[in-house]
Amino acid sequence: MPENITGIDGLVPVTGDHDTLTDLVDARALRDSVGESSPGGGFGPRLVRLQHDRPLGYSLSCGVGSRRGNHLALTLPDSALGEKPDSPASAIIADSLRAVVSSWAPRHGTIVSDVFGRAQKYNRSKREIPVGWLTYLSEDIELDSWRMPDDVAVEKVRGGIYLTLPGHPQYPSLDAALAVRRALGYAR
Repeated sequence: MPENITGIDGLVPVTGDHDTLTDLVDARALRDSVGESSPGGGFGPRLVRLQHDRPLGYSLSCGVGSRRGNHLALTLPDSALGEKPDSPASAIIADSLRAVVSSWAPRHGTIVSDVFGRAQKYNRSKREIPVGWLTYLSEDIELDSWRMPDDVAVEKVRGGIYLTLPGHPQYPSLDAALAVRRALGYAR
């Protein structure tokens, strides 16, 4: 897979073939400083789809050996999020997170823009979890349900819960996110 995708000609299609997918994941395995695959380090494939004949890149980081434990981050360009929570683009992104959670079984996962994550002032060094428009929390993460705001949708699933904040997927309610963070036991 090319390191820098500069146009449609640089795209490599991904098939459902097991060997091809295995090679893709292995090629994107997280590496140490000397380039060797880190045992238990996870993987980080970069994916691209065409949107109006232009490549739109996505990256996925699934980590197990980091300070934050087994987690995932789905990084999307701003233009990937739909205009409304019920838009087709938003549904595809939510389904993407659900698919990765289902197969990877992380402790947590979220759909959050960089701007919205920074607005929460979460502390990575303390292993705080950023809260996004859609956030997955495994059942081993403590959450004070009494402190949860009424406008946050809670969906119980096998192994954890999904929290959906009110508002636009890219810019959900910061007040609701901060209330969820308090329910997680964070000061802010």
